[in-house]
Amino acid sequence: MSILSTLYQGVSGLNSNSTRLEVTGNNIANVNTIGFKASRVNFEEVLGRTVIGASAQGQIGAGSAVSTVDQVFSQGSFVNTGVSTDLAVAGEGFFVVSGDVAGTAGNFYTRAGQFNIDNEGFLSTGSGLRLQGFAVGADGEVTDKLGDLRVPTAPLEPSMTTDIEMGVGLDASTPARTDAFDAANPDATSDFSTSVTVYDSLGAPHQVDVYFRKTADNSWEYHTLVAASETSAGGDPGEMTAIGGTPAGTLSFNSDGHLDNETGGALSVTFANGASAQDITLDFGESITGDGGDGQGRSAQFDDRESGLLYIDQDGRPPGTLQALKVDAEGNVIGGYSNGEEVTLGRVALARFNSPTGLNNMGGNLFMETGRSGEPLVGDPNVGGRGAVMGSTLEQSNVDMAAEFVQMITAQRAYQANSRTISTSDQIYAETVNLKQ
Repeated sequence: MSILSTLYQGVSGLNSNSTRLEVTGNNIANVNTIGFKASRVNFEEVLGRTVIGASAQGQIGAGSAVSTVDQVFSQGSFVNTGVSTDLAVAGEGFFVVSGDVAGTAGNFYTRAGQFNIDNEGFLSTGSGLRLQGFAVGADGEVTDKLGDLRVPTAPLEPSMTTDIEMGVGLDASTPARTDAFDAANPDATSDFSTSVTVYDSLGAPHQVDVYFRKTADNSWEYHTLVAASETSAGGDPGEMTAIGGTPAGTLSFNSDGHLDNETGGALSVTFANGASAQDITLDFGESITGDGGDGQGRSAQFDDRESGLLYIDQDGRPPGTLQALKVDAEGNVIGGYSNGEEVTLGRVALARFNSPTGLNNMGGNLFMETGRSGEPLVGDPNVGGRGAVMGSTLEQSNVDMAAEFVQMITAQRAYQANSRTISTSDQIYAETVNLKQ
């Protein structure tokens, strides 16, 4: 038996279990670190020498050594924070952040989603790294160009109304009218009316009143009026003026009450507040004859049912200021404005790695790609196994305190046992030295 070998075996055990205690201590220290991923130590046997006997041979180990220290990328639990810029990933993805870390510039990857809007409007980490995502193009659609994700703080520009979508249900039992429509007395010369608010190029609201008259079986006409004083032509208070002609359009239905055809609907007006001339299309849904549809869209004629409004929408808006922010599961950053509009401002990008355990831990909850991890697969959330984004949520550390204390106890006992191996070997060595006395 080699006494020195036994000493070295004990020392290797001390070193290995000391590393295990070090890793366990680091895990426990980061139990409340957002997005932290616990590490684990893997040991391997160190082969010492081969012993050859009369009928067989065997190997005697030289102790143990640390083979790897791996990070465990299991999912941590989630906590709702109520902070709109706090984000978490439910899945295998990582947030992509860009900037300079310890003199190294480039993209880094993290599971810690504590972001803030900096003084330039960019979503950034506390250390100034900028969250990467996909911007919105001029057409309002999300592009595929990766870059710093910015939340525009400028007011939302007004947009004038160009399209009105309306759906009405008209009473088939209404008798056909024989009188003429009178814009000065519209209620008395129509059968049903409704209104819609439109916006001019400056974002100012204006009310458009729509009056419906039954002219024959299954046939209706409609007139569109605005306050004359609000138009460039002017008028007395209370005076109404027609836009889009008289009538502005007609609706006809088949015997089943489906919209067979519609005509007109082209409205033109210039408001008196300096706004641009405005052309508006008023549409009542897909018709059978006019559009080649089934006529069962937004508008219909019903038997013995009071006329009413079924649907209304228009594409204009007043100016607005950003009041709220939210991020949906697809990573879309959505701004809520004071005018009631919700606008997509960008999309958070996520990265996935074929071997996340091969990432290089940079500290600060940041990782960097390596040859072992493979190249990052960057793209939209909820695609390609990247996982979903959870808004107003943070991922907690995945450290299991109970398991870590068990690891600590076993490492401590192993350390004590290896210490005993050394002390026992020392005693034997001392006895050997004393043999010649």
